[in-house]
Amino acid sequence: MTRIHAPAWEGYFVPVPMIERTKIKMKDQSQQTNSMQESYYPDDDIELIDYLRVIWKWKYLIIAGVLICAIAAGVVSFSMPKVYGIDMIVRPGILTVGTDGKNFYIDSAENIKAIIEAGAFDVNVLDHIGKSGYNSPPKLLNLKANIPANSNALKISYETSDADCGLRILTRLGEVLLERYAERVVYFQNEHATEIGLKRTEQTDCEAKKRSAQEQIKSARKRIDELTAQVESVRKNTDSLIQERDRFLSKSASESNILSAVLYTNTIQQNMELENTCREQINYYDTRMEQGKLRLEKLNSESSRLQEQIRSLEFKKKNVQNIEVLQPPTRSPYPIKPKTKLNVMLAAVVGLFVMLFLAFFLEYIQQH
Repeated sequence: MTRIHAPAWEGYFVPVPMIERTKIKMKDQSQQTNSMQESYYPDDDIELIDYLRVIWKWKYLIIAGVLICAIAAGVVSFSMPKVYGIDMIVRPGILTVGTDGKNFYIDSAENIKAIIEAGAFDVNVLDHIGKSGYNSPPKLLNLKANIPANSNALKISYETSDADCGLRILTRLGEVLLERYAERVVYFQNEHATEIGLKRTEQTDCEAKKRSAQEQIKSARKRIDELTAQVESVRKNTDSLIQERDRFLSKSASESNILSAVLYTNTIQQNMELENTCREQINYYDTRMEQGKLRLEKLNSESSRLQEQIRSLEFKKKNVQNIEVLQPPTRSPYPIKPKTKLNVMLAAVVGLFVMLFLAFFLEYIQQH
């Protein structure tokens, strides 16, 4: 067996196969050690540290790029024309109120919104602005309408760099809306006026019937008073005749006294019949008077009902509403566009991402 002599200071020798086995064993231990180190130090942590090192290395480039993007966005935003928002709030008017208390509007807010956004009024508005002597009216309108939640109102918005022109445009739009629905308002007002005329005719007829009933009551009462006075007169006459008859009968019986007593008796009977007739007539006229009172009571109730209906119709006629302008055209106190702060922030964020990408790209080029 071949022997290899170890150095003199070690004092022994090792066979060659043993040395090879020792090297293999040490290599395995080294691999295990590296594997354990990899398990204790994951790749992600190492890569994150590398990322941070790259960012720190190129920090001035990144900061400069972000500042340049932000400044450029600010300069562009300040150089852009200032855009103002012009708002107007309108609401469909109430045409009438149903018997169940439900309001009927001149039109729905959704329909008005669709008409405005479809540009149905644009030509009219632009023609009016042009004819009013305005120097540079817009060629196209981009009107927007929005219906707030739980509301019947309509918010109309217009964005323009010329606030004065925007105010004129929305003012004219309000006039166009009023003109569009004016005929419908007049129609319903005329309908209410016709109903009022019919109700007043009924009330006039009712008043005539009331006067007739009052005359009937007055005439019946007068006749009852007359008959009552006549009954009283007949009764007194009858009592007087009875006394006269009794006086004749109390005297000596003679042919003339007997004849007078018979005449008195006949007259008394006639008076009693007349009294009964008068009482029957009193009952008749009393019935007529009660009927007249009942009729007058019904007519008074009918007249009150008609008056109430007339007042209601007059109120409806007076309150037939066209489009209501709840808020006239108003300019926003500050420009709504461009949004300088937002643009600068977005430019800074975009610049940051771009410069980060550029930094890693340059680092890659340097390493390879």
